[in-house]
Amino acid sequence: IYDLAGSAPTDRPRRGSGACPSCPLPGSLLTASGATVNTNQLVKVDPALLEASAPLVNLMASSVMTSANDLVNLVNSASLTGSLPADALIKLNFSTLTVSSGSLVNVASGSTMTFTGSLVSLTGGSTLNILNGGLLNASGGSTVTLTGALISFAAGNTVNINNSIPFTGITNGIRFSATGGAIVTITNATPIVGAGTTTGTAFT
Repeated sequence: IYDLAGSAPTDRPRRGSGACPSCPLPGSLLTASGATVNTNQLVKVDPALLEASAPLVNLMASSVMTSANDLVNLVNSASLTGSLPADALIKLNFSTLTVSSGSLVNVASGSTMTFTGSLVSLTGGSTLNILNGGLLNASGGSTVTLTGALISFAAGNTVNINNSIPFTGITNGIRFSATGGAIVTITNATPIVGAGTTTGTAFT
C-alpha cells in the first residue's frame, strides 16, 4: 500500500505537520471497520524514517486483512520509531489479520526499530495468522528495541504462527531463532501479556 523511499535513513517521505524533528504521523496508515483488505504489503521503508504516533494498522468490527508478504518491511538502514505505551503498533479488535508469506514486522539490512508499546494487540475475539514466517524478523545487523510486549491479548483471541524455522532458544516461554548478527531487545519480563492462545516460533 505504501512505499516510503528516501535517499537517506533520516528522510521522512510521509510525516506529520510542523517542523521536524519531531513530526510523527498524526494517525494510522490503515484503519478499517467491517472491511476486507487484500494487499502485497502494508508498508515498505527503504531507506527512510517512519515515526508513529498511532497504530500503523487498526482493524475493527469484523475486518479481514491479508498481506501476501511482510506486513511492515524495513530495509537498507531504514528506521521505525514510536511511543505508544498504552497501545500497539498493530491493533486488532474483533478482526482477522493474515500474513501469507513473511513476518508481521521485518527489520533487515542494518535497519532499526525502536518502539514503546506492544508489537501487536488483539481484543474482542481477534485472530492473527502468520502462515510462513515469524512475528518479528531481524537480520543483517539490524537492531530492534521493544519496550513493551510482543503480544497483548485476552482469552478468546488467537495468534497462529507457522514456519519451519528451527528455534535456537526459549526466553520467558517464547521460542526464537537467533541468527544473522541482529540484536533484539524486549524489555518486558513477560513478552506475552494476557491469556490468549499462541503457537509457533515467534521471532527470528
